[in-house]
Amino acid sequence: MEPDTEEVEEHLREAIDDSTVLIVEDNDADFDLLREVLSPHFNVKRCRDGEAALRLIMDIAPHIVITEFNLQGMDGIVLCQRIREHSRFDDIPVLMVSSEEHAQREVDFWDAGCSDFVRKPYSLTTLYKRVMHHLKYKKMLDEYKEAAMVDSLTKVFNRRYLESTMLQLSSRHETPEISALLIDVDWFKKYNDSYGHLAGDAALVQIAEVLTRSLMRSTDFVTRLGGEEFAVILPHTDASGAQLIAERVLAGVRALALPHKHSDYQRISVSVGGITCGFAPEDWRSMIKQADENLYQAKAQGRNKAICTVEQGSQPQ
Repeated sequence: MEPDTEEVEEHLREAIDDSTVLIVEDNDADFDLLREVLSPHFNVKRCRDGEAALRLIMDIAPHIVITEFNLQGMDGIVLCQRIREHSRFDDIPVLMVSSEEHAQREVDFWDAGCSDFVRKPYSLTTLYKRVMHHLKYKKMLDEYKEAAMVDSLTKVFNRRYLESTMLQLSSRHETPEISALLIDVDWFKKYNDSYGHLAGDAALVQIAEVLTRSLMRSTDFVTRLGGEEFAVILPHTDASGAQLIAERVLAGVRALALPHKHSDYQRISVSVGGITCGFAPEDWRSMIKQADENLYQAKAQGRNKAICTVEQGSQPQ
């Protein structure tokens, strides 16, 4: 029998007790506020600058990093980039705290590999909920990886993982915004017919690698739905963020330059359909269906492009 939502939540809460939270903050007052709300639940460590934070991360491998953007010397963006240079820390959530309001700065945070960010002045309750969400989500990812929910060919997650994870995300109120992308390889049957199934499998592996490289945050994930179709799930991602990832995917597949004589573009390409919801929907399949409708439109309009839209609606009570 599958555990119910309450049992899963209780398990995750217990599993993340005493998680190590590293706070990179050079302002004593700001650190004291964070420590006050987090230390009753987690093991809080502090560094005042990016260089010291990197050394400590290498030593203790914290479960999450909260960093101020405007640090002396190495700023939060560079720190995040340096963390992501080490594959062993790919899945450590990095939460950026900043008073910056310029839209381009948000893109810079995502590009650096930031998992989430909170703008000052912030609610301590909101920040605590965000930390809880990322810790529980990371724990859930770790457990699912151990449960062999991985596609044997491409080594990305499989449909079972997608279904399990989306059910969990849909049951949580900590996921206020979520985007999904469906990716389909254009004219793939003709490719298999012309080049053989071994070549087709090799192409799928390379495309899956492109999808994985296109994601910059530990909470984002790729699944293979079956055949030549993939899904990318982007928690805490708005429409502009989804469009950014979609464009990365298109550019990455084009850069592979895999010949395809039956393609209008003479190279393997993909089409992308995306949807952004202002909240995690109760029925996640409806979200995937909307992304699929946009994928159909992308194919109808010539393929090798992305069509992403925003779902209209209000959060359920």
